[in-house]
Amino acid sequence: MQAQISLGLENPQHYQQGLTEIQLSESPLFLDIPPGSELHDLFRWRNGVRSQGVPMGKLWIQPGFYQISADEAVRDNRYASAELGDWLRSWYPILTDGGGGRRFCDINVISRGLVPVFYYAPDSNLVSGRIYDSIESMVATILECYERHIYFVRSAGFL
Repeated sequence: MQAQISLGLENPQHYQQGLTEIQLSESPLFLDIPPGSELHDLFRWRNGVRSQGVPMGKLWIQPGFYQISADEAVRDNRYASAELGDWLRSWYPILTDGGGGRRFCDINVISRGLVPVFYYAPDSNLVSGRIYDSIESMVATILECYERHIYFVRSAGFL
């Protein structure tokens, strides 16, 4: 968030507070995930964004994607599992492009608390697949892109 603030972006003000330990333990997202995973850490840090009336570009944590809440991840998982033939029940989105594109985790492959991140783009020719070995490596990559000025602010104030 500090990297976004240093660029003059409004994005951080739209992030929701993270979940408490009680909220994490009660969320259906975490029922089958042992405590202490990176997924717990991510949602303890922030629980998605407040998007009502906010242009999508002011929500992005990286160009084109913003974090969804734990409740939204559960709803998206249930919908996609029922309606999309190639979506597995163990896939939970963590970032969305606001359309069909998702960065998701597969709760069946969490190992020693590490949560690989995968990409899903139903309307493109991209092959869905693993793009980060862990949430930590995803966040580190995003941060490095800010630090190296790979991400830049457009004239409209978006990444």
